[in-house]
Amino acid sequence: LKKGSVSSATTLPSGLTIVTENASLVSTLSLTYPNAGSSNEGPSEAGAALANRYLSFKSGSGLSSALILRSLEDVGASVFSSAGRRGATIGFTAARENAAFVAPLLVTECSFEKWDVKEAQDLAAAEAGEATSNAQVTLTDQIYAAAYGAQSSMGRSYYT
Repeated sequence: LKKGSVSSATTLPSGLTIVTENASLVSTLSLTYPNAGSSNEGPSEAGAALANRYLSFKSGSGLSSALILRSLEDVGASVFSSAGRRGATIGFTAARENAAFVAPLLVTECSFEKWDVKEAQDLAAAEAGEATSNAQVTLTDQIYAAAYGAQSSMGRSYYT
């Protein structure tokens, strides 16, 4: 901890633990879903983790994608999302005084519009296509396949 900073941990009834520290002028809030990676996909679900990454900050709880992103941009928040074999994370970084305002946008109930899903599928397909010509991705996929078996959920490519 930085000198003069105060940190606290709060555990919600759901079991979620929130750790806060008041030493920074910006706040980063992220939600990690440890079972949302491609290693938890069945063969018929292959590619879902990649597509879900592109569905981050899309419509939900009666809010459109445009309204969600405009609300985040209006307070200067920058969003991020990632996914991989072992999990997925979404979040944002914002000025400390604005973090509480935009935090509820991370936990909106998902209700994706058809065009959001189509766009996510197209972006995921494009990324998967680019990944096939990337030597680093190919090498990583081969290492995972050798370590876990090519037909196992951990051995399959994240980009499948």
